[in-house]
Amino acid sequence: MTAPLEQNELYALSSVLSMCCKETFDAYNEAKKAKTHPKDMQDLMAKVTSCSSAVNEGAHKSCAESLEAVMKCNVENRKNIKQCMVLREALEKCALTNKLGDVA
Repeated sequence: MTAPLEQNELYALSSVLSMCCKETFDAYNEAKKAKTHPKDMQDLMAKVTSCSSAVNEGAHKSCAESLEAVMKCNVENRKNIKQCMVLREALEKCALTNKLGDVA
């Protein structure tokens, strides 16, 4: 099991997680919307965790340079995150190219 993500790391990966785990997140959100009891959602919760971990590990392995660039830019431009858009798009493209998460 991987260590919990730091705030900046989670923020840098947020759009990548949304794209690469979309099917898994959508299934989980539909179950929540239907007010499914949490004990009946354990398989879905495990899939969310698994997909998120796979994307995190894949991004560190295959997109490390882009991920680091986004995290650094986020720290340096806290008040103007738009400055990081091109770097974030490069990270997203890398994640999709490497077929991380549900994209595989």
